[in-house]
Amino acid sequence: MSVLVISDTHGSLESFERCLKVAEYLGPVDLILHCGDVLGHGWRPDPLLPGMEDELAFRLRKLPADRIFFVRGNGDHEEDEAAIGKPLMIAERIVEWRQWRVFMTHGHRESFLATHYKALESGANLWVTGHTHCKKLELADGLIWLNPGSPARPRDGVPSCALLRDDDVLLLDVRSGKVVRKLTREA
Repeated sequence: MSVLVISDTHGSLESFERCLKVAEYLGPVDLILHCGDVLGHGWRPDPLLPGMEDELAFRLRKLPADRIFFVRGNGDHEEDEAAIGKPLMIAERIVEWRQWRVFMTHGHRESFLATHYKALESGANLWVTGHTHCKKLELADGLIWLNPGSPARPRDGVPSCALLRDDDVLLLDVRSGKVVRKLTREA
């Protein structure tokens, strides 16, 4: 059992499906956490993916509402929320799964430090952001910080997502399915 953590899909159904396939290869996925920039409808549809946003929206709409949670990215708009049929316009949220308390935000609204303190104050043991399209997995002040990168438009050259399991977090290369980095939760 695990949680797929993804961000910055920007309307790419193919990238979303690749992430799900890589994650499910390692075991069943209970939840999906998406850290924003989901589609691209809004005020600036993606010219590189004509029609693809609609396919991803249709796929996300079919998922049970208690299986996928979103936070709003800087590219997400009310039109996107309507298209996926699930709450998307939430800037921050806490999701609890097993012994994990996850503080989610896209990461574009406040400074890194301000968001880090909010995550600490929330009692989270995992802080998840997106926005940069660069994967990151680090431990700071007893808090694990994860940015799953982007499976659609990685700025660090490797399409990626992450997997949260009972005691560890894995950063995954979406193309190869290999674990790029692993961090184990402190008890």
